[in-house]
Amino acid sequence: MSKKHINLFLVTYGQDEGTSINSLEKDHRQQLHALADVMQRHRQGWRLTPEGVQQTRVAGICVNNIIQRDQGVDKKVVCFVSEVTEAMDTAWRLGIPNAEWHFKPNLHSRGRGEDSAHPRHTDKTRHAGSSAYQKSDPFHWKVKGGESHSEVCLRADLSLNSLDPEKNGIGRNTVVVCHPDFILGCRFRLEYLTQAEYMNIDSSTDEEDKVRHGQVWQYSKQNPKDKNDIRSTYCWFRMMCPTSPIPLQSKWCKIHRKPYNNQDMKSCAERTKSVQGELDSLVSQEI
Repeated sequence: MSKKHINLFLVTYGQDEGTSINSLEKDHRQQLHALADVMQRHRQGWRLTPEGVQQTRVAGICVNNIIQRDQGVDKKVVCFVSEVTEAMDTAWRLGIPNAEWHFKPNLHSRGRGEDSAHPRHTDKTRHAGSSAYQKSDPFHWKVKGGESHSEVCLRADLSLNSLDPEKNGIGRNTVVVCHPDFILGCRFRLEYLTQAEYMNIDSSTDEEDKVRHGQVWQYSKQNPKDKNDIRSTYCWFRMMCPTSPIPLQSKWCKIHRKPYNNQDMKSCAERTKSVQGELDSLVSQEI
């Protein structure tokens, strides 16, 4: 990573028309889905709703204020976005001065496979038969043709590694626009989360764990309490959601990269109960 690069901003895009369609009553959805053009879109063709436009505008003000305080308005800001319509529609509406946008196809949402043709709120009903597998290994479970959480994390890892500051000429700040359900994969990589921590956040009802449209995560190499303390990797992060009914902003958090020793590994392994006793009992009965 370039020593000149300081801040990474992850911005979720605004509410899109597809989200609005999924929230409509059943009879209205069926009328809309009767239109061939709407049925063909699924992941590639949604524009932002008026609410989504406003969410993006507010998020842009938040990001721009931070960047301008850090580097002024005259320097180039290298930004990344996928070619999904709602992402591109968000990108230009952020209003980042001197933005230089680059396409990164891996920044799209979690692949829903066969679920893409169905509203999200029907997922639980349609996957009732596979609920046992989902519960036993939710991190690796996936619908046919879709992506598991682990695959999203791998894609996030590859995407973030490809944001090469030297190659792309990134300055002090860079912005990445991505889908709300891709954010947690980025957090897994940047905050060094475990699978258990990832799934806890994914199922959390805590307001600070929810992912909303127009939400911003800032990762920094610069110590918020000492501007002269600049590290080689991202060591601090905070979350901002200026678009929520009550604007949210978390405190700066230190990212801890704790290595695991042998005792840690032993403790992790012992979370799973051994069945060797039962196996030995069965073998002795057969003899």
